[in-house]
Amino acid sequence: MDEILEKIDTLRRRTGASYREAKEALDACGGDVVAALIRLEET
Repeated sequence: MDEILEKIDTLRRRTGASYREAKEALDACGGDVVAALIRLEET
């Protein structure tokens, strides 16, 4: 669980996304932080 929260925090710091946006992007990308980051930056 802590690993997931760390990934979400990383995404939030890098993109300014909300917790919900970061979690949804991470879930949609199968836990891949780089893919989630790209997804968030494209939206």
